[in-house]
Amino acid sequence: MKKMIVSFAVMSLAAGNLCAEDMAQEFTVQSVFSSHMVLQRERPISISGTAAAGKAVHVEFAGQKVAAMADSSGKWAAVFPAMAAGGPYTLTVTGGKGSTPIKLEDVLVGEVWVCSGQSNMEWPLNKSLNAEQEVAAAAHPTLRLFQVPRTPSDLPMENLRGARWAVCSPESAAKFSAVSYFFGRELNSKLGVPVGLINTSWGGSSAERWMTASALAAIPEMVRPLEGFQTRAAAARATWHPGINQDSVENVGLQHGWAGFQTPADGDWRDMELPATWQQRGQDVSGVFWFRKEVDVPAEWANRPLKLAIGATDKEDITYFNGEKVGSVCEADNRLSYSFKRVYDVPGNLVKAGRNVIAVRVRSDFFDGGMTGPADFMQISCPSLNVPAKPLAGIWRYAMESNYGFCHPGMPTELFNGMIQPLLPLAIRGVIWYQGESNTTNSELYKRLLPALIADWRSSWNQGDFPFHIVQLANWEQPAPFQAGSKIATLREAQSLALRVPNTAMTVTIDLGEVDCHFKNKQAVGQRLAASALAKDYGMKDVPCQGPVFKAAKFEGSRAVVNFDNPSGGLVATGGDPLQGFVLAGADGVFHPAKASIDGETVVLEAPEVPVPKSARYAWADNPICNLHIQAGFPAAPFRTDN
Repeated sequence: MKKMIVSFAVMSLAAGNLCAEDMAQEFTVQSVFSSHMVLQRERPISISGTAAAGKAVHVEFAGQKVAAMADSSGKWAAVFPAMAAGGPYTLTVTGGKGSTPIKLEDVLVGEVWVCSGQSNMEWPLNKSLNAEQEVAAAAHPTLRLFQVPRTPSDLPMENLRGARWAVCSPESAAKFSAVSYFFGRELNSKLGVPVGLINTSWGGSSAERWMTASALAAIPEMVRPLEGFQTRAAAARATWHPGINQDSVENVGLQHGWAGFQTPADGDWRDMELPATWQQRGQDVSGVFWFRKEVDVPAEWANRPLKLAIGATDKEDITYFNGEKVGSVCEADNRLSYSFKRVYDVPGNLVKAGRNVIAVRVRSDFFDGGMTGPADFMQISCPSLNVPAKPLAGIWRYAMESNYGFCHPGMPTELFNGMIQPLLPLAIRGVIWYQGESNTTNSELYKRLLPALIADWRSSWNQGDFPFHIVQLANWEQPAPFQAGSKIATLREAQSLALRVPNTAMTVTIDLGEVDCHFKNKQAVGQRLAASALAKDYGMKDVPCQGPVFKAAKFEGSRAVVNFDNPSGGLVATGGDPLQGFVLAGADGVFHPAKASIDGETVVLEAPEVPVPKSARYAWADNPICNLHIQAGFPAAPFRTDN
């Protein structure tokens, strides 16, 4: 891309010059800023980080220089005027004399979107429809990807562990959100500007986990769960061991010799009986723990290959024998890593007669963590000899490398604190949101949660009413023409009611699902989201983006006439007539299948069993049999008139 340069005068924070000696300090930039990132165009650009209180840093970007001073808490922010799309640029942060500059290379200015929700947003490209071809074709130099690691936290976090921006390539896109990728690819192509995608999603997560405490406190049903979480978190925090390396994902224990043959001198080493989660043994935190056990090896085992079975480790492990790595399992490569039983080969050259040391580094950043067995599986054996294996269950020595904080599944606020709060320094264009499956047990509450979440995020980012695009839940479970009490259908209705919030839009997917809620056609979801954004946020009014949406129903004698918003391009029944998915009920509230016919921009309904209809529904089931679309292919949204 041709570089676009915009020149501005040098800005300063206060009158007078800042001398070099005053600026000599340690300083950082927040983790959401890295090489290869995209910054939001046409909005002020804020770059932030930390430094010693009262000290200054200089930030240089695209021919502009801004001086920033750290406040009393050590935080600084340098704000640049809004820019047009362009790049690549280098962003340089410098301190004073003797300091090492921080250089962020290959920085672009374009469109930035946050992509959040649960498993259907998290679902990776390499598991989508036509995955092999899609991954192979995922080379887009001006599309950039930022994967937020799963990070629950009881307190708001400033930074993310190990997160970095990446250029979109087959390697970086393969495990990235498929919906996000297809959405961003379409914007990148149609707009002709750089696009940055931030995937911050978690399978099975409920909406309340993505909201701030202040937003939840305003919802009566959430006050007690919120207070319970805060009380438990405070109690756990009072007994925390800090660890030697609070937040890093670096293998600090290895640097301290914890994997080695020698007895480690540092670290607070204690006894723990295994198998167990460390929560079961009184350590109510997430983080990185090391476990060590000495094994007395018979002389006849020396220099022979061994089998080391340590059982499941929840979630990730790196396992060592006498200081040498013999195996590991990473959650990113094995979604069932928490229950996968590890068996590693120990080379004969590592095996000594007498004292040998097994060391296991276990990392868990959510829910439980530890070496969970089962006990009878944990053993070390010598396959080349017909001798009994040595059991490994029992007392191990342990020490904490990193403490990530209190974490229990499903707690309110924990994902906002750990996976949204660190993103707030970055200006964005908007949000795409695919979530709701985990809230189907209480759709009435979701009618308040979703609008509150939208307002909460907009308030937290402090960028006005930015676009918020909602993916309505797809069809799943067994196909059915009608289910009066469908919890999934009522959740879809709750999602549609959020459209009363300004600058929101909904992408309907009622025709894309399968019996399993994790359908593979994420291409259509991303493309529909992109069409909605192009039409509503980027002014491309000629781009079809939405199917028919219920407007009103008129009941006339034995007929019901249904009117729709957005019937542009003509109503059609996909797959040919007849229309399916409509039901009618009279005063008794009992619904019967309706004969439906298209009449211009309306649908006319009749049912012999309902001589005087009073209410109508469409696509009202978990997995409804329905086929009303517009000519452009977008499906009609489910609705009911009796709510």
